[in-house]
Amino acid sequence: MIESGFVPDAYSRAGAVGVWQFMLPTAREMGARIDDWIDERRHIQASTRLAARLLKQHYKRFGNWHLALAAYNAGQGAVARAIRAAGTNDFWEIARQGLLPREATQYVPKAIAAMIVIRKPEVVGLETVVKMCPVSTALVSVSGGTDLLEIAKSPRISRDDLLNLNPHLRRGITPPDGED
Repeated sequence: MIESGFVPDAYSRAGAVGVWQFMLPTAREMGARIDDWIDERRHIQASTRLAARLLKQHYKRFGNWHLALAAYNAGQGAVARAIRAAGTNDFWEIARQGLLPREATQYVPKAIAAMIVIRKPEVVGLETVVKMCPVSTALVSVSGGTDLLEIAKSPRISRDDLLNLNPHLRRGITPPDGED
């Protein structure tokens, strides 16, 4: 929600991509496939798994979720330097001293606020939030090099829905490298 507004094609000024706003080196380091055919930063499920793994790594390194979230935004190096400079691992003290980039300092309270809104929308006056049912989907196996427009000729899915559900396929076809 705070990274991209849930938009898989979101692209930041800094070059971060997808719902979880992964930078290219971080995504590759985490094992994402990014090539001429696929950009898993735009794949909602794959990038969510990557983000969860990355947050878990940050938590394991720093020992608390505030610093893990700050590291997600600013990087582990920035947070480690801030901890050394502050002489504490208290995020709020580090933030008070201005030792993290401004965006990372603001990111943690935004994440906390988003969690509150998601869990208790009435706290912020959203009593009338209507929860939508997820779109019904199915995973299907198709040959490498299959054009999505051919699949969309099926009466069970529209072209727009198919493209919206597969934003990670960069060229509108499945990768021709032999994978189904």
